[in-house]
Amino acid sequence: MVSMRLNALLMILVVVFFFSSCQTEFVEQPPQRIDIFSDEKPLEINLIMDPQLYRQMMSEKHTGKILVNPDAPLPENPYNWYPADVEINGIRINHIGVRNRGFMGSLYSSDPRFKLQLDRYIPGQNFFGVKDITVSNSAGDVLRFRTHLIYDLFEAAGYPAPRSTVAYVSINGQFLGVSVNVEPIKKPFLMRCFGNDEGSLYEGEKYADFLQDRLNRFESKTSHTDRTKDPIKELARVLE
Repeated sequence: MVSMRLNALLMILVVVFFFSSCQTEFVEQPPQRIDIFSDEKPLEINLIMDPQLYRQMMSEKHTGKILVNPDAPLPENPYNWYPADVEINGIRINHIGVRNRGFMGSLYSSDPRFKLQLDRYIPGQNFFGVKDITVSNSAGDVLRFRTHLIYDLFEAAGYPAPRSTVAYVSINGQFLGVSVNVEPIKKPFLMRCFGNDEGSLYEGEKYADFLQDRLNRFESKTSHTDRTKDPIKELARVLE
């Protein structure tokens, strides 16, 4: 009888120990959802990257007569993607893609500017649903306020406008400066503003206009965009 009681007690202790051990392995709940366009406080971006690669990336830029000749076609994109890690508001994301950005005005400012593509090397990787982050130095806007004001005015008037917020940017923990985090005008923007991400989306680069000799300055931005630019040509015809 005593032996049976001891065996039962031993079994109870083993079961209790097993469940106690399991409880210590529970994964910590993810942090509260972060809105990277919140106005409550600036977004903090710390780019973790080989310093030599960073300098090489930031040295890439548009050059040549194509920048000042309105009749020239759009230049090829001179920017290459580089591997890096990033911390956003203290949360680290590994194995992302980063590249320089800007066409002309931004290149004459020393303030940080780049694009982050979180799923460049790891499909599906995102930061609370966000896969693309654009850091703009807003050349000419010293206070970093004009960008927000313009977008807010468009939104208040009922026009589609990207969201934006101030960003404190660092590289390997060294503060670089204040930039603007601007929502990329891509499929997520189209879905948010128009309810679908189909149709054609074009971006007018420098000298773009609805004149027949300037239509070559419009760039297709999505896989659904009509590459023949027929919608742009039709609009130009109507505006003649």
